[in-house]
This record gives sequence, C-alpha cells and structure tokens, in this order.
Amino acid sequence: MRRAVNLLSGVVAVVICSWACSGWCSSGLLGGSEARVRGEIVAIGDELCYGRVYDTNSFWIADQVTRRGVSVQRIVCVKDDVGDISSVIKDALGRKPRFIFITGGLGHTEDDRTREALSTVTGRKIVKRPEILEYIAKARNTSVEKLPPHFAISTSSLEGAKVLPNPAGVSPVSIMQEGPTEIVAMPGPPREVYACFAEHVADMVQKATGYRSFSRRLVIMMHESELAPLMTAVMQEIPGTYVKALVGGFKGEVGMPVEVVAFGPTEESCKGTCGKAVEMLCQLAEEKGRKVTVAPEGEE
Repeated sequence: MRRAVNLLSGVVAVVICSWACSGWCSSGLLGGSEARVRGEIVAIGDELCYGRVYDTNSFWIADQVTRRGVSVQRIVCVKDDVGDISSVIKDALGRKPRFIFITGGLGHTEDDRTREALSTVTGRKIVKRPEILEYIAKARNTSVEKLPPHFAISTSSLEGAKVLPNPAGVSPVSIMQEGPTEIVAMPGPPREVYACFAEHVADMVQKATGYRSFSRRLVIMMHESELAPLMTAVMQEIPGTYVKALVGGFKGEVGMPVEVVAFGPTEESCKGTCGKAVEMLCQLAEEKGRKVTVAPEGEE
C-alpha cells in the first residue's frame, strides 16, 4: 500500500506555537484549556531583531517543549535593552504561564542585559556563584584563580535562583520561581542551549506536564484544501492526535508533507496512537486515489 522512501529531507516542520495553541484546544489533547501547561519563549539579542541571525533557538525550544506537552502561547524576540527585556518579561509573567524560557544575554559584555532585566522585574539581586566557577575550574583541570576574570560575570545569577552548570559553555542555566511561573534563563549559543536543555530542562518540563509525544511524517499527493477534511476526521476520530500539513514543503511532483503527532502518558501509548492515526490518514487518502509515502520511523 505504501513504500517508505526518503523524500522528506529539507522539509522544515514548523510545528510550534500556532498549532500548539489551536490544535491542542480543538482536539482536547490535554483535556481542555484549564489542564494545559502553558509556556512562552523570549529570545534576546540585537542580532535577531536586525535580521542578521536566525532565531533557531526559539524554533528548537518550541519543538522540544511541545513534544513534552507544553502549549507554547507566544514567541518574542527583543533587543539587548534592559527596558525592553523587562517589559516583555513583565508582560509574560502577567499572563501566568507555567514556564517562560529565555535565551541569550547572559555573557559578560555590555550588551548582555538579561540578568539586569530579570533583577529589575523580580527584585532579586545579581549575585556571584562561586560553585559554578569551581565546577568550570574542575572541568578544565585548573584552579578558579586561573580562570579568565570575566568568568565571574558570566557565571553570576539572581539571588535565590537555582543555578545549574552549562555542560557546553560558561554561563549557567538559572531557574527561578515567580508566583505560578518558572523562569528558565539559558545562554544564547545554540550548541549551549541544546546541551543545557537536555541536561537540565527536558526532564523538568516532562514532570510538569506528565505527557510525551511521538510523530511520523507522510507525503500525500494532495493540496491542503483537499487534505483539511481528512486531517480533521483523524483528529476527531483518534483522541490525543494532531495532524498538520506543512504547506511550505509542498512540491507538485512529490506532494504535501504532513506531520502526525500523538500525545500521551507513555512513549508506547504515543506510538500506538500515532500508528492508528497514520493508518487512518493513509486509508482516507488512498480511498480518493491519492499516493501516500510514509517516512521511516525517526526520519523527517
């Protein structure tokens, strides 16, 4: 009925805040709006707002936390300005999300203003964290005294924050509770973001949501308008699923890439649910005489 071929490389699955909000609400993935674990993402840096650097961190974090059951409500890029950063964080706290994920602005140069903005908003003092310096010195097989002086700035954090070492750099992860919201501040370099998230943030998010996910990618020789009723039928028939046509990846000679995502309490349950959704979508498309290609598991 189908043959798995690698036709999907280079297709970007933009499965971030837009579907995390609308898809989850409509299909009841988390049991209604009152049960959803909401999150917001703030990316800090002049280079992002000038369009000189892609904000890959927000895309990646949104995908990672969505897969773990967080409904991302907003993604904001803001320049290295204390007033602007403070305003964005204050506004986000006012909406009382479960998480605010922040990247960037934690270095030692004058344009690294995230700590100052967090201090302004939360009233917490900026304090040095000698335990992080000791961790770095030990990892480098040297003494704290021999570390570059600016490391003292890069490793500083906010009073009362939980500070976790950066496995791929210098600036640590700072986690602080503000009312119902946990602010998670991570450094900006993508390699460090990925390492810090995997080491310290992934499990924390997973425990907060109690959800996991599993996804498969298909290519169907149909336009979005033709696919829409089929995708809706799958989501209505199989609870805990979200199906999204990735319009930007459509190629006339190949078809429309479609992402099928299933959410549930265990990985096995997610795989089972996703399998049912993929089978149903394939059947519906093939009943209309349309070709369907399913990517090998784990391939996008």
